Amino acid sequence: MNSERTKDDDAKKEEWTIEKLCHEMYTQLDSKWTKDEKDGNMKRKYRMRARSYVRDLPKDGLVPFVIDDSDITGRVNDEFFNLEDGDADTVITEVVGRIFDSIDEPYIRLSVRDFVSCVIRKSEDDAYG
Repeated sequence: MNSERTKDDDAKKEEWTIEKLCHEMYTQLDSKWTKDEKDGNMKRKYRMRARSYVRDLPKDGLVPFVIDDSDITGRVNDEFFNLEDGDADTVITEVVGRIFDSIDEPYIRLSVRDFVSCVIRKSEDDAYG
């Protein structure tokens, strides 16, 4: 029993690299689904937001890409919100870049990923699904 407890404790204490946190946060956000009000189908929440962002870019200009704080949970939440500002910026830039990469529009990967900013907001302000 003690050896199991030690393994669990060691796993909890495993230090995450920035790359590990980026991977885990992207995986967590990409697993969020929401109902598309246009067609009623369930779609990946952040991919849908990325497509909307790209579609609205000419009209709205550069506005922050929004991530709901309630979608960042567990160890990802703990690790991310305890990072220093520079590391947090690195993680969020990479994660948002991966979200835009996932919508599979090549011209977007080369442009939006490099200049989009991001905000993490409280979920009760959710306007995008």
